[in-house]
Amino acid sequence: MSPGRTPNPLPVATLVILGALTAIGPLSLDAYLPAFPEIARDLQTTPVQVQLSLTACLVGIALGQLIAGPLSDTAGRRLPLVVGAAGYAAASFACVFAADIAPLVLLRFIQGLLGAVGVVAGRAVIRDVADGPGAVRLFSQLATANALAPVLAPVLGALVLLAADWRGIFVLLGAIGVVLAVLLAVRFRETLPPAARRPGRPVEVARGFGSALGDRAFLGAMAIGACAAVLLFAYVSGSSFVLQESFGADPTLFAVGFAINGTGIAVLSQVNARLAPRRGPGRMLRAAFAVQAASALGVLAIALAAPREPAVLPALMAAFFGVAAPMGIVTPSYLALGMSRARGNAGTASALLGATTFLVGGIVSPITGLGDPVLTVAGIAVAGALGGLILASLAVRRGMAAVDRIVPPEAPGA
Repeated sequence: MSPGRTPNPLPVATLVILGALTAIGPLSLDAYLPAFPEIARDLQTTPVQVQLSLTACLVGIALGQLIAGPLSDTAGRRLPLVVGAAGYAAASFACVFAADIAPLVLLRFIQGLLGAVGVVAGRAVIRDVADGPGAVRLFSQLATANALAPVLAPVLGALVLLAADWRGIFVLLGAIGVVLAVLLAVRFRETLPPAARRPGRPVEVARGFGSALGDRAFLGAMAIGACAAVLLFAYVSGSSFVLQESFGADPTLFAVGFAINGTGIAVLSQVNARLAPRRGPGRMLRAAFAVQAASALGVLAIALAAPREPAVLPALMAAFFGVAAPMGIVTPSYLALGMSRARGNAGTASALLGATTFLVGGIVSPITGLGDPVLTVAGIAVAGALGGLILASLAVRRGMAAVDRIVPPEAPGA
């Protein structure tokens, strides 16, 4: 696609399906967060071991993207998407029958592995049809749909817990997988024509990874995404225990707070869709990380100085909002920076960006359960926000502020 080409808009139905697919990750992670204490009691295990089931899913999503990305560059987007959604549904239903923490951890890994297909291919589809400012807008719209998962998932999980135990949450996830598989089979049209596909030989796959990893601008986007993942997963994996166990929030209040934060992500992703094409994603990243750094420092101040009692919850939840909501700007901005470098290997580039995010999340998640969870979560969040702020500032200084400046011409048919 040449820089001057007008992006082909995706049909609304396709964009909704892609949003739901990319939401598989946060949906799989967030829906059962309110049930963490119940799972620990039911399976007679520790909070750290329950968090390992979250880590297993994160690692599965990361590794699955590294497989699904090159596969989608070779076989097209549609077939891997349908198979991945169907497999995700089967793995989710299997989680219902886990009688111990070990099989649950294994099944969560498989669930993430298969759900990763939708996460990686959704971004590649956008790169198939758009670049430059058009891609920024589409990624922001996708982020809006993606933000609905953190809004709905804990609420749905809490509602399920009112009528059933934690296993009912995985029944819900399996049903969602079935619906997505059917919609993909019936409504989704291929966006990568056979002439634009890459050979599937191992040497060609390795060459695609090497091409992406040899691009300094792409590596910069990966590093920014890693910092964002440190910040996000400190919040996602640790906030349940911080708010409920340390400060006395009930599951409903936790779910409401999570929903408010998800709404903030959705709103700011729409703000980003309007402002980023003019101001550049680099500058938007810098502003968003600045807000997150200030908010993370607020969480740290509460952890160090405030009493562990419900009266502190409003201030703590406000600080968590400042940590989470700017992800509506951060995520589409660093994705646009990275995916703009993809030339004929959008699936591979998407896989690397996504795998980095979830691998970092897999490392961060169990760490949040160590020591004093409040101090641990606060410290990790501060590190991620400050790291992202530094990298985003460097991106602006080195001319990465506007996507349309860093999109190189592609060969015909690429």
